[in-house]
Amino acid sequence: MLVLALLLALPTSARASFKIDINGIISGQQMTPATALPGETLSLATYGQPVVAAFSTVVDIRQSADDTWVIKAPTTKGVYPIHLSDAEGVTKSIQLLVTEPYVGQRSQSGYRIGSYPSPQQAPKPELYATPTGLVEVHEHDRHEPLSNHFKLGQFLCKQNADWPRYLVIKRPLIIMLENIVTLLQSEGVPLTTLTVLSGYRTPAYNAALDNVAFSRHVYGDAADIYVDSDGDKFMDDLNGDGVVSLQDAQLLAQLISTLPGAQFAGIGVYAATSHHGPFVHVDTRGYNARWGKWP
Repeated sequence: MLVLALLLALPTSARASFKIDINGIISGQQMTPATALPGETLSLATYGQPVVAAFSTVVDIRQSADDTWVIKAPTTKGVYPIHLSDAEGVTKSIQLLVTEPYVGQRSQSGYRIGSYPSPQQAPKPELYATPTGLVEVHEHDRHEPLSNHFKLGQFLCKQNADWPRYLVIKRPLIIMLENIVTLLQSEGVPLTTLTVLSGYRTPAYNAALDNVAFSRHVYGDAADIYVDSDGDKFMDDLNGDGVVSLQDAQLLAQLISTLPGAQFAGIGVYAATSHHGPFVHVDTRGYNARWGKWP
């Protein structure tokens, strides 16, 4: 838990009011996601300004001590908001994603998943556990918010399929991406989100790309991202030299690497190809990894 706490430490500008701790993973953002299996129990704690209320119209949430609650997830999969308020009237929310249990099925409701490799074959088996739940996404769910600046549909696998589709999404990744947005905004970059070139990948889709079996994308804690404030579907000119180039991705990666706890993240820098512009890969693997076109 110490590694995750360091990785998800927020920029100073985001440290206001109270922070939300779900099963040991902390966020100071106004909206934060969490996932649970049907009926699963989660621990909720808050730090900072005292929280006077934690409530939901459909989720069983009970206070167990000062600044501590127990969340009992509904037994039906879906997205369920939980709201918390402090004594100053500041309200924050949790988007609770109740998942479809995953027990190794190669497809779910006609959506192809494939097979996860055995964790024992991974370089660090403890960090490559097979997911236990899949988030079910219908077409109308694509715009469901996960956090202040990111929506569910941004992380869907690119494979062609009918609805519903399924994905794995990890809370630490969304918190890290929110921290990147906060950092970029503090640097004067006028963005409302990051473009996610690739988020979750099913093992089947990942294999079709001929990618490594233990890609963090198949575990739901990786994203290939770039900044696109002008909406042209291409990396912005971040360094102001008048052209979009690899140097802009390098600058983005260098900024990300200054975040507290970035030494526990994976960061890769990629040049443009005929199919896409330059981008940066980020993940919350829990140990330091750097690769690609660093300066």
